[in-house]
Amino acid sequence: MPRAAFWIFMAVVILCFVGPFLLPFSAGQMDLLDTYAPPSLASGHLLGTDALGRDVLARVLEAGRVSLAVGFAATLASSLIGVFYGAVAGYRGGTTDQLMMRFVDVVYALPFMFFVIVLMVIVGRQVWLIFVAIAAVEWLTMARIVRGQTASLRQMDFIKAAHAMGLRDGVIIRRHIVPNLATPVVIFATLSVPQAVMIESFLSFLGLGVQEPLSSWGSMIQQGVADMEFAPWLLIAPAAAMVVTLVCLTVLGDAARDRLDKRAT
Repeated sequence: MPRAAFWIFMAVVILCFVGPFLLPFSAGQMDLLDTYAPPSLASGHLLGTDALGRDVLARVLEAGRVSLAVGFAATLASSLIGVFYGAVAGYRGGTTDQLMMRFVDVVYALPFMFFVIVLMVIVGRQVWLIFVAIAAVEWLTMARIVRGQTASLRQMDFIKAAHAMGLRDGVIIRRHIVPNLATPVVIFATLSVPQAVMIESFLSFLGLGVQEPLSSWGSMIQQGVADMEFAPWLLIAPAAAMVVTLVCLTVLGDAARDRLDKRAT
């Protein structure tokens, strides 16, 4: 099952990043004389066209680029921030740990949608804003996980030995703490990617995410819902692409967790 999920996911990635160059229609190419055309091999529109005569397949692949890029980039940024923040809090302990983790609790208590709306009012609707919003929430859980693991590692003999040798705290964290956090960090990161993709799609579905001329699977699903009664392919195509991707990522994340857990034991 994980192997099949891997190859299916790789196929989705290759199609999203290479497929648009192989299609006869571009994602933004409009044909007002061929609007709401159903899927057809004869016309070349394999997944039909939308209200502006744009090829749905080309738009799904282009939207996949945005959704996947935001999901992976937000996960990477949140992982880096969470690892650094949690490692410092767990290693320092005491008052520093308490203050840093109380800040995490306060940010956790803030409504996510309120945070996104405030960002949009201040900055405006930008693609990078989605990336910032997701990363600003995802790093909190990573910080908590890393903090707990670091607090346990701090009691180990090799950390005490490194401290006795006079190594600075920054060196100990970089050389001895962080490398030993690989298993929980990789596990959580792999499971965070589908969540980040889903959050981006949810925000775009609500109209708070990617805006025209760009599109994501969430924004395409939003548009497809309005036309689903007479043009169901506008909803089915992006929804199917997102579901397949999320299922594959979740299966791969579970497989990575199981394999790393076995190595740890």
